[in-house]
Amino acid sequence: MRSLGEALAVMVACGEGWPSVHAELVHRYDPGTLAEARRAALARDLEARTRDEPPTSGGRGAAAGGGPGVPGVPGVPGVPGGWDTPGSDWESILDAWAADLDDAGTPGLGGGAAASRIPAGTVPAAFLPAPAPPARGEDATDPVVRRGRLLAADGRLRVEWPDEDEVTVVVGEHWRRRRGDAVSGTGTVSAPDPARRPGLVVREQLLVRPWLLLSWLRPRLVAPVEAGGRPSTRLTMAPRPGPRPPALEGLADGAQRFDLVLDDETGVIVELAAYYLGRLVERRALRHLTVGDTPDPRLFDLTALG
Repeated sequence: MRSLGEALAVMVACGEGWPSVHAELVHRYDPGTLAEARRAALARDLEARTRDEPPTSGGRGAAAGGGPGVPGVPGVPGVPGGWDTPGSDWESILDAWAADLDDAGTPGLGGGAAASRIPAGTVPAAFLPAPAPPARGEDATDPVVRRGRLLAADGRLRVEWPDEDEVTVVVGEHWRRRRGDAVSGTGTVSAPDPARRPGLVVREQLLVRPWLLLSWLRPRLVAPVEAGGRPSTRLTMAPRPGPRPPALEGLADGAQRFDLVLDDETGVIVELAAYYLGRLVERRALRHLTVGDTPDPRLFDLTALG
């Protein structure tokens, strides 16, 4: 495509000009880089939420001082020194918070002293989560590669990962997944309340609904390319300032840049890659993309999965 406007028009119209598309699906991710990016994102969110804490008692924010605690760590009772005091760490700070909350009481956990000081809808600094240490295996350096199949048609999606005995079906805003004998998703006993939208759990949806990315990522045209022998366009995208939309929560947390390849004919994203500090976090790619006829509707039957 010659212009960014043309590329955006194809993305917005994706799904309107073809009965169905099917392709091989490859998901590659680096557990170590992914864990590092997530920890960096958690640390930034924690710092931002503490800095922007709304005023509590006395008209001063908990992060700005004036809280009910001991001087040194504003708003955090019982912790001497400041954030940069030598020897202080997140574990000791959290232990002090937990001890204080047990004594004073917290909203919804019994006790009313703390609840009476906190305006409705305000989350006090003591509830801010600290970046978690890496779980076992998170810092592995070897990339993980998953291979599957994707079928999309008229607002419906079917994703299969044969090696993991997993099948996921999305119909509109409803989804269901069977992994082995376990079934989850909309209308199942294990579904969270309220049920999560499919965009939160079926990331492959972004490949056939590319307009969802535009609500958070700012695109820039790079160059025309060929992908699998098909005319395509490469774009690079950077996150916009501010929080991401709910449909994109958790998408490659901490990634600083996204590169994508857009199929010119269908508007389908045949490659979506996320990077942190120049290193690949994860990539979802479609190989051998094929435009097909109207598929068998039984392939998208949610109840057939259990």
